[in-house]
Amino acid sequence: MILSRRFFMKNASLGCVLLVFFGCCFGVPVAAARKPVRTVAVTFDDLPGSSIRDFAAKRAFNEKLVASVKRQGVPAIGFVNEGQCYDGETLEPSRIEILRLWTAAGLELGNHTRTHRDFNVLSLEDIKWEVTEGEAITRRLLGTTPWKLRFFRHPFLHTGGNAEKKKAIEAFLAERGYRIAPVTIDDEDWIFARAYELALLDGDVKLQRRIRDAYVPYLATVFDYYERQSVVLFGREISQILLLHSNQLNADTFDDVAKMLRHRNYRTIPLEAALNDPAYATPDEYHGPAGISWFHHWILGAGKKQLLVPNEPHSPGFVRVASRLTGI
Repeated sequence: MILSRRFFMKNASLGCVLLVFFGCCFGVPVAAARKPVRTVAVTFDDLPGSSIRDFAAKRAFNEKLVASVKRQGVPAIGFVNEGQCYDGETLEPSRIEILRLWTAAGLELGNHTRTHRDFNVLSLEDIKWEVTEGEAITRRLLGTTPWKLRFFRHPFLHTGGNAEKKKAIEAFLAERGYRIAPVTIDDEDWIFARAYELALLDGDVKLQRRIRDAYVPYLATVFDYYERQSVVLFGREISQILLLHSNQLNADTFDDVAKMLRHRNYRTIPLEAALNDPAYATPDEYHGPAGISWFHHWILGAGKKQLLVPNEPHSPGFVRVASRLTGI
């Protein structure tokens, strides 16, 4: 039987069913046409950079990371710990220049507090100090760009530890004009990064390569997990928000990370655009001790633990051993 174009146009629904049927029977690549179009905002924490090495290394990997982000056309945002710009009580202009690499590249910056202390244990007054003392340099740098300081990210993703303090923090942030930057794609790049820097310090080239080779495939499993979690919670894939850190590992692998995102059919978008997804209007009632993704916030805060997708991916055992971190 020959089916005309007019038949498909007049019987669109049946035509789609038949298209899938014939594709399955005769190998027509219809799956490619149905591949989901996904969006993700890429965010980097702990600028000027997470490192156990000196600031010369931080500048070098920031230069490499920013160049890669721009080469890949990713509208990323970096969240700043301004305390890193000080040597004791002395402000170091050379450290501010690392932040200027980001703004000069047309990338936005946000507030990640002065010293990255845990909001779950700090008093409200100390939290207010962390926020206000964590914005002066960043606000000045953004004053020469089209951006203004508008996004805030909690250290460790800890939002206060109890309902009363969490609400007080949120009210204070709103008063200062901040919008909270949530995270939906949470991962353990910080464990990989520490293992990688220790391998660099040790001159262990074989371990460096092994860590790099494991990193992007690990991130792919994390994306797969949160894509499935999104469908369980919302019935669709929402605009995701990825948390990474400014470090040597991401500088050395971001081209491959971007390639992985394209392979999964992601288009990178600004944080503001991601937050326009209606999913982010979902009430966040979570106020427990954990630093977790906003999918977990929405689910646990609503008392719907049964909606959690099991088997969240973790960093490989050899990476955890190589990181020399305890209690992870």
